[in-house]
Amino acid sequence: MGAEETSSTASKHGLRDKIREKVDHLQSDISRLGVAVSTTWNPNHRHDDPWEKEVDDKLLAIRDGHRFRSFAPERTDNVVKWHIDGHDYFWALSELIDQAKEAS
Repeated sequence: MGAEETSSTASKHGLRDKIREKVDHLQSDISRLGVAVSTTWNPNHRHDDPWEKEVDDKLLAIRDGHRFRSFAPERTDNVVKWHIDGHDYFWALSELIDQAKEAS
């Protein structure tokens, strides 16, 4: 019975450690979410924390490699229509709706 008790105790400790790890991870995620929410609503927030500076540096490196320092890379072979006002947009939309076929 001694071996069974040791095995049972070890599995309880293993489970407890796994739960503790998950709770710690969840607390960390909630903390980061709180920071993200507070910085989103505060436009005067300065990026002083090391992790914020690291994220900013990564984003800057990505933007520097793209046209107009955009967050997205330039793409080719796209069908693009420029709509200056709502009238042109809705006319084009009505044309597409007229051409649409019912899907089964």
